[in-house]
Amino acid sequence: MCYEAAIRCGLAIQDHYQFHHSTGSYGAFGTAAGMGRILGFSAEQLNHALSIAEFHAPLSPVMRSVEYPSMNKDGVPFGTLVGAEAALEALSGSTGRGYLLEMPEYRAHLDSLGTVWEIMNLYFKPYTCCRWAHQHRGLYRSGKNACVPGF
Repeated sequence: MCYEAAIRCGLAIQDHYQFHHSTGSYGAFGTAAGMGRILGFSAEQLNHALSIAEFHAPLSPVMRSVEYPSMNKDGVPFGTLVGAEAALEALSGSTGRGYLLEMPEYRAHLDSLGTVWEIMNLYFKPYTCCRWAHQHRGLYRSGKNACVPGF
């Protein structure tokens, strides 16, 4: 369910801000959801943790990392850090006030939890590297010559 929560938060974030954010942006939400579950949060504590996480999530521009590749990993480390910190803040009594999925225009994403599985609309990566390297990695594993003349 944490993965589903993160995907749904990502759908809301992409629509709300009208540009593509990297996975760290909504990974914060998924991390807070997971930690809340592990720590046995009440509904109120979980709402605070999710609100804090979504508000402070890194809004990393994913297309920048496509144009200028680096080891920043699409904000994932900082999204995880923000989500974990949000859960700890909620555990210690900090409060948040609402998150995007509670807005009327995104409420359908919450209402369909448990009946619609957004994860089925994603692809799964067989390797832990960037998706764009998978074809070359697959060719290498198959033993085929992956050399491209002039490349």
